[in-house]
Amino acid sequence: MTLPYVTIPDAQLTANFTLYEFLRSDMAEHFGIDNTPDQTALKRIAELAVFMQAVRDHLGHVWTEEVFIDITSGYRSPELNAVVGGSETSDHLTGWACDWTARTWRGGLREVHVARAVSASVLEFDQLIYYPPADRGGERLHLGIREPGRQRREVLTKAIGPGYHNGIVG
Repeated sequence: MTLPYVTIPDAQLTANFTLYEFLRSDMAEHFGIDNTPDQTALKRIAELAVFMQAVRDHLGHVWTEEVFIDITSGYRSPELNAVVGGSETSDHLTGWACDWTARTWRGGLREVHVARAVSASVLEFDQLIYYPPADRGGERLHLGIREPGRQRREVLTKAIGPGYHNGIVG
């Protein structure tokens, strides 16, 4: 795979994740926005990939079958973040956050159940947000990490309209 809006080569980061999965963006391609991360963000993307591999492995144990994770939004350059309407303090800008969905071969897996499984796990994350199906982007999850020892384990559900609810609602 090639990404015309990224100036670095793809790389296998874990057994199941590549760098380009965290850099892919339809908006960057459509608007010709460079979404190439700097060296600090690259390091953080690699750390996030390792964490997401742990999430994928954990979910496979919970469902006792292989769970696939599709990264729908990873790193965002400042210009890309502005175009998609992201927060100016978004962890997507640092390389430490991604939006994603999960699936199995059999189907029937809902992100609300995945969110509950991640929330109940011993995995040390900073922020987990569940976006319900009625959200403008559809049902998905957001997961962010930080330096070891600084993880808040904040769990939220995006409210219909402005704001968030504490915990997983749905």
